[in-house]
Amino acid sequence: MKIYLVKRNDGIFIPAYNSDHENVKKIHAGEMLSCEITRPRNIEFHKKFFALLNMGFSNQEHYDNFEDFRAIMTMKAGFFHTIITDKGMVYVPKSISFSAMDELEFHELYDKMINVLIKELKITEEVLLEEIINFL
Repeated sequence: MKIYLVKRNDGIFIPAYNSDHENVKKIHAGEMLSCEITRPRNIEFHKKFFALLNMGFSNQEHYDNFEDFRAIMTMKAGFFHTIITDKGMVYVPKSISFSAMDELEFHELYDKMINVLIKELKITEEVLLEEIINFL
């Protein structure tokens, strides 16, 4: 069962939505639960990330395909895993899907991507941030 919770000012977590409230009713008082806390992804921040990537792709000449550019930049930002094959090691970018990466990790990727694009495009952070605003 997956539920969304909101933390009140007094530190108590309460169900965020009616459907979550219905699921919480199924849990008996005193019942021990195990949970993992993640922050759901923000779709607007996701759009901003892709605006950053699209701006970077538009201002470079090395890659012809956006997906290749995105994969390489993601790996340069340090978000990859390796697979050992009989022909050697293969590097694979981590998935940035909503189910694979929570909001905290996605913010970390965004911050690192800014640094990668500054190096790749040979521009300052100020110019990059201004370009993102103009691109949006």
